[in-house]
Formats: sequence, structure tokens, C-alpha cells
Amino acid sequence: MKEYLKMERLINEQKVFLNPSANIEMVMEKAGYSRRTSTKLIHRYASSNTRLDYLNQKRVVYAAQLLLTEPTASTKDVGMRSGFYDDSTFRRNFKKYYGVTPAAYRAVHGAGGMETSR
Repeated sequence: MKEYLKMERLINEQKVFLNPSANIEMVMEKAGYSRRTSTKLIHRYASSNTRLDYLNQKRVVYAAQLLLTEPTASTKDVGMRSGFYDDSTFRRNFKKYYGVTPAAYRAVHGAGGMETSR
């Protein structure tokens, strides 16, 4: 568990996942973990099935924060700034983790800014 927490801290501090061209190897390398070790830690301690799933979950959590702290930003902009290549991939992953679209999440949580993507 100690190794996983160290990996989490490094990944969250470095925010490599915000780069859309970052792959999981790049993220784990920046955190100082081999493919084998990172896979083992993610399977054991994270609520993700794969390393890509883990990376996308980091992006979605970051996006959820942006949706609430920047209510006038479009969901498309939030997705791009969170490390997703395109809006449809962002919305699909967001719904996978939160059960609602980014716009619905923002509306439910009271940020109610101007929604300009669709």
C-alpha cells in the first residue's frame, strides 16, 4: 500500500495525465515505476481494471473539479484541458465514472455556468 500511495502522490503532483499525448508508460515512468510494478499496484489498490482506465480516471476527476471551479468554461474546453483528445471521448469517459454527462454533473452540483459545447 505504501508504494501505491507514493505512486499516487507523484502522479497527482506531476499531473502528466493532463497531456493528451501522454500514455500510461510515460506517466508511470515519470513517477518512477516499471510497467510490471505499476500494473500490479493499480490492480491491487486502484478502482481501475487497466492502466489506461487508471489514467482516464485521473483525467475525469480533474475535469470534474474544473467543471465546478470554472462554471463558464465549455465542457469541450474542460475535456481538452483535462487531457482528452476530443469531446466525445471525454464525455464517454466522464459518464462511465460519474454516471452522467459533464453538463449534467455541472448542473446537479450547482455550478450552472454557460454550457457551450454540443
